[in-house]
Amino acid sequence: MTEFPVSMIHPDASEILSATALFTAPIDLEAAAARVGTLWNESVAFEWEEGGSILRFALRDVVVLLSPVPGGAVPERGRLPAHGFHVALTCFAPMEDIGDFGAGAGGSGAGAGGSGAGAGGFEAGAGGFGREAGGSGGEVGDRAADAGGSGIPGFTGKEIAELKGLPREVGLRRRALAAHVVLAEVADALMREESAVGLFRPELGVVQPPRMVVELADLLSKGQAPIPLWVGIRVSKPDLVYGRTLGLPLFGHLDLEVVGSLHSEEEVYAMLSNVVDYLLSADAFLLPGQSVGYRDGKDLAISQAVSPADRAAVLHIGF
Repeated sequence: MTEFPVSMIHPDASEILSATALFTAPIDLEAAAARVGTLWNESVAFEWEEGGSILRFALRDVVVLLSPVPGGAVPERGRLPAHGFHVALTCFAPMEDIGDFGAGAGGSGAGAGGSGAGAGGFEAGAGGFGREAGGSGGEVGDRAADAGGSGIPGFTGKEIAELKGLPREVGLRRRALAAHVVLAEVADALMREESAVGLFRPELGVVQPPRMVVELADLLSKGQAPIPLWVGIRVSKPDLVYGRTLGLPLFGHLDLEVVGSLHSEEEVYAMLSNVVDYLLSADAFLLPGQSVGYRDGKDLAISQAVSPADRAAVLHIGF
């Protein structure tokens, strides 16, 4: 059987992650940045750059750039809730030492609107998810409900120094995870402002309300992944049930898709959520020709496909 190199299937995890925090009125950005340290027991030393237009600080080798912008944000498509002020948030998690970047390169990626996603992926064997084509990747059925959480690598740091000796693709994926953790922590602090409207994630196509962001971020303190904050899961039932993830390429994975399922919308959502949790928490990957173990001893076949929704390459799960 043909074994596919991971780098031929999955994209590179992105070193840059972005979001937009929406507010009804201007906020004290320095106070919000200081709140990150208070909430998450972090040491936050921030400074203004680019003539006072960008507030920069670093958490666990992830550079955070906050750009306050008067007026409303304009998405590429769709509409955002009414707001009069927004903060462009960028998390930059490179594989290299951030010393030079942190010392004065705030403009690199400070556009804070786009998030770069490359192409590439893991070396085979880096995640250990069923090496043989047709093999089973592992059990994921009840993972999200397990007490004790995910144990996701990166919750306690995964600083650059810890990645020495690992394949570059592995390091990129772990750094992307660290960036998502920092994004959640910073968003938590921002969404506690009285004027907060929500957090807009363009890759997910959603604006998450302040209370939802705060509650999801709190899962990190319990060792659990705030999946809805990081990855969108959409399920619909025009006839048979369709399900799709959004945002996994930022972690170095193709998005997942279910087409024509006879299961309920709730079951499809739960299955996709569990697989996402498994991929992130187990440092794993999926390849075409494999199968993933699910409840009751069932094996769900994995194949590569082109999504009918947006023509993007995805991994189809037979469910």
